[in-house]
Amino acid sequence: MTIPRMELTAATAAVRLNQMLVKELDYNTDETYFWTDSMTVLSIREASDVKQWRYINTNMNPADCASRGLPMKKFLQNILWLNGPSFLSEPESEWPTSVSGLDILPDDDLEVKGVYTNIMQQSTNAMDKLLTHYSEWNKLKRAVAWLLIEIKNLQKHITARRQLKNKINQHEHNPQKCNQIYEEEYTRIK
Repeated sequence: MTIPRMELTAATAAVRLNQMLVKELDYNTDETYFWTDSMTVLSIREASDVKQWRYINTNMNPADCASRGLPMKKFLQNILWLNGPSFLSEPESEWPTSVSGLDILPDDDLEVKGVYTNIMQQSTNAMDKLLTHYSEWNKLKRAVAWLLIEIKNLQKHITARRQLKNKINQHEHNPQKCNQIYEEEYTRIK
């Protein structure tokens, strides 16, 4: 997953979390604000009001602390990560101003992807079920290998039953021979 895609995913999660908290908590808030250093995220209009979104420089964004590869000791001592940007403790009038021109996305914006629709028909095909069920390649290979082994064993079993049926049919007028063939096969299977 690309960094822009992760930023969009995080923004979507923030909006959904905010919606859930507003709905579920018995606590009134005057305003909710979302901070991001992604210009594309700032253009999101669904499920949030544009005035809730503000641009934050990446150097002041505590979320970026987790993605910068800091050693754990430094990460846990990072003031930005622990306390957030210092301006949040100031009155809202002292906060950085929003960036203008958020309504217009450049034509070459790499963070914007086209929307594609796929229609799938649910399949009862065993292979389709395996591909849907197993998310890791090695687990899928193992499952398919076991499936192929079981298919081969089942085919051997079917062939053996057909051969037994043919032997018995050849001697259908001799009940003693049919019984002997049946007992031999039963002993072999045990």
